[in-house]
Amino acid sequence: MSATAGSCLGFLRHNWEPAQIYLGDSGSLTLGFLLAVMSLRASMKGAATVAILTPVLALGLPVIDTLLVMVVRFVEKPEGSVLRRFERMFQADRKHIHHLLSRAAPARKHVVLVIYCVSALFCVMALAVAISRSAVLGLALAIVEMVVVFLMRNLAILQSARAISTKRGSVRQNVLSVPRHAERN
Repeated sequence: MSATAGSCLGFLRHNWEPAQIYLGDSGSLTLGFLLAVMSLRASMKGAATVAILTPVLALGLPVIDTLLVMVVRFVEKPEGSVLRRFERMFQADRKHIHHLLSRAAPARKHVVLVIYCVSALFCVMALAVAISRSAVLGLALAIVEMVVVFLMRNLAILQSARAISTKRGSVRQNVLSVPRHAERN
């Protein structure tokens, strides 16, 4: 795991904006496989609940965000058939948290920094569960993570809606402030 963490930190240096290299599917699948193998290995040494919760807590942001997006896709447009709604769960859209935050935040660096800070906090929470080996603490922190991701999504949606309404208001104000003689030209 030390080698995996070191390689991720080395990669991160080259992936900061402007990115020189990208992780891609092969890299992310390899990292996911390594984390799965490590959690299986850990489950043989300790309590199964803690061993399963630790990687889920560490990867809480992408895991919970993906699940929430799938629920939103299923719930939207309920007039469709259940099969069509189930199919829509796996289609791409711009409802993930990074898309929502990028519409609400002024710069991409701010979005990346927020996501990194939340992910680091979730990793610290996972480390606390791994050290304490408390399944109750793990379940409580999983609920906290779900609430945090849900609030982040809703705040980003509200902020982007506010930005859109402000932009519309400034356009209306500009249109209304055009002098009468300029309208004739």
